Amino acid sequence: MTNWIWHSGVWRITGDHAVHHARAYIQAGHGGRYVAEELHDSSWTAIRSVLSTAWRDERNDVEVRALLMSELNQEATHVTWRLAAASRSPWRFDMEPPARILGLTEVAPCSDLSGLPLMNDVLDGRELTGGQIALRAEQIASAINDRRRTTAIMVISAAALQNFNDDSLLVWPGLLSTVVVDEPTRRAIANKLSLLDIPPAGARLFPAARDNLPNTRFTANEISIAALQVVFADLLITRQSTQLPSDWITDRELRQWWYGDPFAQPAPVYRDPTVEAEIQRGRSEIVARDRQLRELEHRHALTTHMLNATTARVHDLETDNNRLRETLAAEGDPHRGKFAARLASASAEARLEWERAERASEELDWIYPRYGRVTGALATLRPQDAVEILHAIPPGFASFPELLAAATEQFSRLRVTAAPEPAAMLDRYLKAAHWRAKAWAALATLQAYADAKAVSLDQGSVPEPELSNVGSFIHTDQPGVQISLHNVALSESPGVADHAVHHNARMFVVDRKTDSSGVAYFSAHIRLEAFRPPAPRMYFYDDVTRSGVVYVGYCGPQLSGSGAWAP
Repeated sequence: MTNWIWHSGVWRITGDHAVHHARAYIQAGHGGRYVAEELHDSSWTAIRSVLSTAWRDERNDVEVRALLMSELNQEATHVTWRLAAASRSPWRFDMEPPARILGLTEVAPCSDLSGLPLMNDVLDGRELTGGQIALRAEQIASAINDRRRTTAIMVISAAALQNFNDDSLLVWPGLLSTVVVDEPTRRAIANKLSLLDIPPAGARLFPAARDNLPNTRFTANEISIAALQVVFADLLITRQSTQLPSDWITDRELRQWWYGDPFAQPAPVYRDPTVEAEIQRGRSEIVARDRQLRELEHRHALTTHMLNATTARVHDLETDNNRLRETLAAEGDPHRGKFAARLASASAEARLEWERAERASEELDWIYPRYGRVTGALATLRPQDAVEILHAIPPGFASFPELLAAATEQFSRLRVTAAPEPAAMLDRYLKAAHWRAKAWAALATLQAYADAKAVSLDQGSVPEPELSNVGSFIHTDQPGVQISLHNVALSESPGVADHAVHHNARMFVVDRKTDSSGVAYFSAHIRLEAFRPPAPRMYFYDDVTRSGVVYVGYCGPQLSGSGAWAP
């Protein structure tokens, strides 16, 4: 017989990579306590993930399977998660909670849908002062009355805790949260809940509304371990028989898993957290990422083609409209409205295609760093590096000058001569954090290229074709690549290179061993934003063959002479 239980909640994390970071944390497996694998028939994107997990509750010798779904909400303000777990034996209070064993409360600040914090320990509401007491009482009362709440709340007086040697019964993340209060806080809550008082030196349990259980009141003489065990058993039994929320049923993967037999499905293979297991997981991940990369690149190429065609059509209409305005201004133009409507329609279409191309570009930006880290991990074939790189998350920086300073210190093959002032201008924009993550991935890729080429040269051999330049290095997916080739331009257009002003704008500092003048023309660059102003760029100069380094001469807004689209 299969016994079910379900929970749902919210992680307070935001950003393009929110689901990805949560998923990577869960997949790490907490040192082999469980196995987490992507469902074979599911797809995951930057906004959705579906994982199947399995473990054994050693204390009760019970096999458990679980399905964890996470999704970025439409406003990108948080990630919602839904956890369904199946056990071979009835769920008991002494079985380890699924939310705890998977580490859901450790991924990020975690709550149920009402905002009630989900934690592994009791929430301490003691020793508060005036305004703090009123605020805590309002929070607890609001959570108790919130119809969205899916977690039971136990409010227990601090005096009642002396009856317990072990407070493990008081917390079961996803099913039961407990707030310990002192007498002033208890009275403040009682004023908010006049008909639902918490007895002095006692406790009261407030189940979730959808579980359809009565509130249970414990006086000082009634509260005990045995009494709590009875109430907890009711919570578990009721949740196991409570129907899934309606929005869960509409999800095909969850519905198939819940109404099927999870234990009849192919189980994740139990393995110790050894080197071979990490390497095998990395190989499987590379195959999946490679397929997704090819699909994204194909989609980006189609989108870019449509974008160029639409841009040309808008340009032709603008030219036609301007000509008609000039030639027919004196007589009036009965067709002007028609052409203006055509122009407006084409302009709207161009903006739509622009946004689609930008989304495709951002998807590539999101997936390439992960791909590069896994590839680099496999190339080393060293367990400590494999684990470290496989689960690494790019560092965060508060500003671009901080990022450039860190790159100078960390990347031995890069000479960062870029002035911090232009880079600091990018920090004013809403997408600055995204650009900084992409800039770091670009710098890491340049370092990997310079390392590989320098090693080849030091060995006295002619570098392979894939090391001929940065573009070839990225195109052949060498270990350490963290950006897409579509972000890289190895030269400027003749209109820029041959124009004195634009040419001079791209002259940046190099060592005099590289050029006796102390400056060189930087034409190769990486697009940190392909389309929208300020369209930030990072200019570099490949001098690995001579000096063994790559110069980074500029990071900032798009330089003069570049077109409205990516140069």
